[in-house]
Amino acid sequence: VTWCVGPNGVQQWCVQHFPVRRPLLGLDALAEKPQAPVLVVEGEKCRAAGAGALPMYAVIGWPGGSKGIAYVDWEPLAGRDIVLWPDADEPGRQAMIGWTDASGAVHRGVAQHAHRIGAKSIRIVDTHSMPKGWDIADAFDKDGWTPQQLVAWAASRVQAVEVRTDVRRIAR
Repeated sequence: VTWCVGPNGVQQWCVQHFPVRRPLLGLDALAEKPQAPVLVVEGEKCRAAGAGALPMYAVIGWPGGSKGIAYVDWEPLAGRDIVLWPDADEPGRQAMIGWTDASGAVHRGVAQHAHRIGAKSIRIVDTHSMPKGWDIADAFDKDGWTPQQLVAWAASRVQAVEVRTDVRRIAR
């Protein structure tokens, strides 16, 4: 929400999209923890839950949900070790690691953008075994986990990401 002046001179509050190079949610965490690994989650609720439970990480997200990935300024992740934490569903995994549609067009996920800007390493937490749509915030809000339980659960599920870089056609 921002203050706008319309073409006819009318001034009012209005809803505007972020500019094309949208800022990451959690830029302050990246600045405060320049040597920390970065945990990338989907959504502000998950970012807040991760930041509160995992102080060893700079926890970030992005605005605009899974459809907003292509419009984000990923440059602040250059040179960082990154762990992706997708929601436990196909859109969540696609947002993090990208996907190829039926026409063969590749849709970049966070992993491709992080690789393109020079992330030091990229890993992912495998959430396949969790209920559909489950996320890091649900671990606390619905399941009542402690931060220690979350860390123990995630530690055995972190794996390297093989980023698809051999692409013939790139979609947004």
